[in-house]
Amino acid sequence: MYSFSDIITGGLIGSVITLIIKYLLERWSASTAYKRELHKQVFQRKTDAVERAMSWYQEAFDMYSLYQMAISEYDGTPNPAVMAKLQYVGMQTTKLMQETSVKLNPIYLYYDFSDINRKYQVLESTQIINKAFALIGQMQQQMPSGLVIDAEEQKAREQWFCGLKQTLDIAASAMENQKGAIVETQQRLRDEYKKHLS
Repeated sequence: MYSFSDIITGGLIGSVITLIIKYLLERWSASTAYKRELHKQVFQRKTDAVERAMSWYQEAFDMYSLYQMAISEYDGTPNPAVMAKLQYVGMQTTKLMQETSVKLNPIYLYYDFSDINRKYQVLESTQIINKAFALIGQMQQQMPSGLVIDAEEQKAREQWFCGLKQTLDIAASAMENQKGAIVETQQRLRDEYKKHLS
């Protein structure tokens, strides 16, 4: 038979084992809850970054399309209506680019688009577009002021506007590269998001 001390010893050992198991289960549960919360926070931050980036990408795509439309209307002459469109789109694009650090940069913490950037030569096309923006900024200085100018100055202005037309046509092609990169980037983000939902 069991003695009273055996029963007490067995009860203590059982209690200690129960406490150890309970402690281990609580630690495991706390660790699991922490990991789940961490994954939830990362997913939420990723989602916020993706939403801001998708918004920026769509605005940029629309702006490039608008720019291309204005460029297609430009015939190389100082047409005030077309010049006004180009300047308007230039100002809107500048404003959009100023939002890049807030809306677009956070996405690069979670995703790498270097393969898309290489495929569509994003850096090179951005430099071409920036050159066109700089020339568009100079348009107002080249517009006829209503004063009679001599033939030599008139010829220089005509050459400048002809050069602007060539630069803008090249920029329109570069914008096509940018739009291709945007579409592929957006699709990659959508596909990644669908993986998390399934």
